[in-house]
Amino acid sequence: MKIEMNVSGTSKSVKMAANVIKPKPIAEEMGGIEINAGADGVVMLKASNGDYELIRRVEANVKEPGKVLLDGKRLAAIFGSVSGETMVIETSEGKPNATLKCGGSRFTVAILPGELPEKQEVDKAEAVTMEIGCVELLDGLSHVRYAMAKEGPRTGLMGVLAQIGNGNVTLVALDGFKMGLARKACMETNGERDVTIPAEAVNQIAAMCADAGENETVYVEVDEKAIRVTTENAELISSLIAEKFVDYRAVIPRDAATSARFDASMFIAAMKRASIAAPNNLFRLAVRDGEMEISSNDLTKTIAFSEAIPCQKMGGDIETAYNLTYMLETMNAVGTSEAQLDLTGALSPGVVKPVDGGKELHVLLPVRVVGST
Repeated sequence: MKIEMNVSGTSKSVKMAANVIKPKPIAEEMGGIEINAGADGVVMLKASNGDYELIRRVEANVKEPGKVLLDGKRLAAIFGSVSGETMVIETSEGKPNATLKCGGSRFTVAILPGELPEKQEVDKAEAVTMEIGCVELLDGLSHVRYAMAKEGPRTGLMGVLAQIGNGNVTLVALDGFKMGLARKACMETNGERDVTIPAEAVNQIAAMCADAGENETVYVEVDEKAIRVTTENAELISSLIAEKFVDYRAVIPRDAATSARFDASMFIAAMKRASIAAPNNLFRLAVRDGEMEISSNDLTKTIAFSEAIPCQKMGGDIETAYNLTYMLETMNAVGTSEAQLDLTGALSPGVVKPVDGGKELHVLLPVRVVGST
């Protein structure tokens, strides 16, 4: 095999493939990136960690087609370190090493034995499909993936629920403290299915969409056990989480007693200031006519903070308290200039949503503190 690759155009794809590899691969070959150069001038970079595999397509000058498996982390480090424009990768039959040359730099890298395992294919006869704009899917994921559970006994929450059907996809994530929900219109859906995509695969899908062109679309196929996500230059195949997702609809409060509309950037800035006086990571929120007061203090009473920001209130006055980190994550996920907080009671979950009419909402559990009503 002998190929010439543009360094700047290839290094990102190599890095994304290397990110698939686990810190301690379960087998030597699972620490590798497979470089498969075809006669058509397309090179496929593939990495797999046993849970999912990622394929990145890059253009190259393929002088001699072939396939080789090299240490993925080292390959990413090499591409990230060289100063030249063109990387030449060459192997010779019967030799245990590959040669990588760029400018005046030359690396000799051992070829890994074995091959990457084949990932479970999606059963096309049973698959439900959807096509959606990459920008739309990335936007939907950005509104929910902050709420994926990172640990705990419920493996079913360690990812994002995707409900596909009727021309839409609803994306949901929750971890027991906060929840994000976003609904996006698809260009096309074929069939209906609810699946839970593991967190690592969700993050890779988001990276694929972020790397795609502005007008590019993503094609998704899912059966009961696996998902395939395809863009112009990338493909991901992942197993799904078997455990059933919780009934998230039961988490969403109804019939708010108090609603407040406010400037999101002012609220976020005030919370960041409140964190200085909140080593316990809690803040109080009082909603009154014309203002929302944010306050915090440490347990030793050596520092306290309060600030009022203007709001448009509907309903009665209310006081509650929240975890600062969770509220900041929620507000950053909302991502609009104006937001609305709906409250049914001091100790009931609050609902945060954009005022611009976007089909998303966020649910956040309050915290009981001394003096709460």
